[in-house]
Amino acid sequence: MKYKIAAISVAMALSVNVMADDVNQTKSQEERLDAVESNIEGMQQDMAVLSSSINQLVTLLQTQQAKTASTQALPSTTSGSSDGLEVDDSVLDEFEEIQNTHSITPGLLVDVYVIDDATSKLPTEPEGLLIATLDFNKGGNFNFYEHLEDESTRGAGLNQTIGLHYRGNYQYAANGKHLFSYTHSSERAKVAGYHERQGNCTSTLLLDDEPKITISAPMGNKKGAINSTTKQTVIETGARQGTFGVWFVCDVKWDSYKYIESAYRHVNVEIMAKSPNDRKLALIDPGEFTH
Repeated sequence: MKYKIAAISVAMALSVNVMADDVNQTKSQEERLDAVESNIEGMQQDMAVLSSSINQLVTLLQTQQAKTASTQALPSTTSGSSDGLEVDDSVLDEFEEIQNTHSITPGLLVDVYVIDDATSKLPTEPEGLLIATLDFNKGGNFNFYEHLEDESTRGAGLNQTIGLHYRGNYQYAANGKHLFSYTHSSERAKVAGYHERQGNCTSTLLLDDEPKITISAPMGNKKGAINSTTKQTVIETGARQGTFGVWFVCDVKWDSYKYIESAYRHVNVEIMAKSPNDRKLALIDPGEFTH
């Protein structure tokens, strides 16, 4: 009996030891898990600090690049300063003068030419003696009467062949094909008390300094009739600004201002355009021209 009790005691002692070992192992695992979690938290904090440092470095680099670009844009000078960059007043004055020289103004300019020794074949591009430059802001409506509206060139048309060169820039609003419709029309002048004279006119559309359409026609084919011709051209390009021009020349020669005025008032060019985003052709708006 004593042996049995001893055996049972030993067994119980072994069980207690095993249970103690299990508890110790469980605590050890929990401690290890706690340590791992602590390490993870520490790594997360380190990553946050590292991310903040990287953001600060990127901001610093961007600021330095901006300062470098500003330094390259303005040459190093001797007076005045801004954020450590010295700027000479003369450089600023020169920069402002350049800006004013290249400022953008709405509308076109009109160069008025007197053409000597013109033959029956009128020039299709600007030539002659330039006598004046006028402002023009009427969009796609061009009338040969323009130079008669200005006092400085009003008398130039008497007994001389006159050429008008409308010039400036046109805004291509979108990428793709741009359609231009060009109509040249005229009517034979008839003024009471004056012998009727039939003149000739030529007009040319210039895009990017290249002639695209040229129309030559007499001023009316019979009394009271309008002589009208329409041609079209397509320009495929990206959204940009391109040079634009219309060359307009007529050879009605007479010493009467009244007759010249009547003759030129009925000589017109109308230009319509359609960009890739437009649904139909429309007269060019004045805001699409600059110079």
